[in-house]
Amino acid sequence: MKAIEKLKKLLKSFVSRHFLMYVLIGTFNTLNVAIITHLLAMILYDYPSSYLAYIISLVIGYILNAKMNFHQKLGISACLKFMSAYIPHFFIFAAISTVALSVWNFPPFWATVVASIAGSPVTYLIMRFFAFGNRKNNK
Repeated sequence: MKAIEKLKKLLKSFVSRHFLMYVLIGTFNTLNVAIITHLLAMILYDYPSSYLAYIISLVIGYILNAKMNFHQKLGISACLKFMSAYIPHFFIFAAISTVALSVWNFPPFWATVVASIAGSPVTYLIMRFFAFGNRKNNK
């Protein structure tokens, strides 16, 4: 019975205002990465530009999620926890995009979209419960 209760609580996490805000902020940040990468590529090489843009977008994502989604104070520790929530996302993204490109023969754009979507639920749960905790104001 406890397992069913926990599963219901887990599923409820995805049918929430927080998850919708996470998706909207993530969509906004995807555009941030593309624009910032393009701008930085004018002065740096492609790879450093994309890595730097990704880090900048993570900081933007942290600030937006902390302030607009979870209504919490900003802090270095919470920011680092937020960023570390994206480590599993990277591995999921790498695995799914590799399969999508090499096995399913997806075009690169769609492989990226599918891989990003596939990693998002895990990242959201880690971000919500690890980076921002499960405080009363997170409901």
